[in-house]
Amino acid sequence: GDAAGEPTVVTILLNTEPGSPRRFELSPTGKKAISFGRAEKRCDVVVKHEGISNAHAEIALTEGGELVVKDLSSNGTGLRPHGGAVERLSKDAPRRLEPGAVVVLPLKLKKGAGPRYCIAVAVGDATPEPPPDP
Repeated sequence: GDAAGEPTVVTILLNTEPGSPRRFELSPTGKKAISFGRAEKRCDVVVKHEGISNAHAEIALTEGGELVVKDLSSNGTGLRPHGGAVERLSKDAPRRLEPGAVVVLPLKLKKGAGPRYCIAVAVGDATPEPPPDP
């Protein structure tokens, strides 16, 4: 593990902006989570989509320094493991983010609501691959 207090660098890449990765530094003593949703004032990553809640999901750092993803939404959040199928996250039950996993928002789509957002996540110096559209 890293020395305590060292920030964990997390880079996310949205399928809607494949050329613009965004970097965040999370640490147990500082910023602990990256929030996703519609509320511009509250969320680090603003996602404009009918199916997205004001606070839809977050990627958080646990005390033990692991990255987890949490669903906070009404329409659900999906997690697609590397090479696997999208699984629904249980609400308020954080799931560990494995390398290569893609977060999918929202899980349930109304007809004609436009494509879902897929968020690729990389830790450290890596830059995530642009996520394919499910």
